[in-house]
Amino acid sequence: MIQILELTDNLVLALNMMDQIESKGMKIDVQALSEQLDIPVVPTVVLKKEGIHQLIDALMEIRKGKCTINPVSVMFEESIEQSITELEPMVVDSNYPSRWLAIKLLKGDAVVKQILKKRRKFRSCRDGRDITGFFFAYPAKELSLLYLGLLYGVGKEAVTGFMGSVWTPLQALSCLVFLTLYAPCLSTVAVMVKEIGWKWTLMNMVISLAAGFGSAGSVYWLRRLPGNTL
Repeated sequence: MIQILELTDNLVLALNMMDQIESKGMKIDVQALSEQLDIPVVPTVVLKKEGIHQLIDALMEIRKGKCTINPVSVMFEESIEQSITELEPMVVDSNYPSRWLAIKLLKGDAVVKQILKKRRKFRSCRDGRDITGFFFAYPAKELSLLYLGLLYGVGKEAVTGFMGSVWTPLQALSCLVFLTLYAPCLSTVAVMVKEIGWKWTLMNMVISLAAGFGSAGSVYWLRRLPGNTL
């Protein structure tokens, strides 16, 4: 149940087979449990169709927004919480809650790994954010990751979280190759113009751009090699 709470707040706890509990002389304080978890708790006996209507009513109240719940969240020890915090920016674009995914990754969940792998594999660059980031970083290439991080919404976590959140390792390597070769920074261009003139500077920039595209493309095509897992 706690794992479900990491996924969604829309949860009703159904305590089934309550007749078995009572037949053994035991009792569950349903109200106290509901207050402790801060979610609706409904006792039921499904075979006797007891509590079904109350369960449906509780679900409908949540569905209609008539019941506001703030379920309890599990806090782990400090080192684990720090790891979760570091991982969350890397999965911020996922369709699942980032905290839940981070916890699953720490557990080595194979299904979650596959979900994230597919998301990164089929991420499209057609929205232009990669190109925009490189363009605005032209005056100073060291700002590339900062701009890209802002464009992808990971903010201050750009340096530590950006590549892992939106690029596969092979995409990251390709972009780094392109970033290194595509053109000298603005200050270098200014010096080149002064020393060798506009003609040779422009030629150098064209060659550098071609080398950047060609080298990055060659690296990215490594994905077609047999056995490649990047």
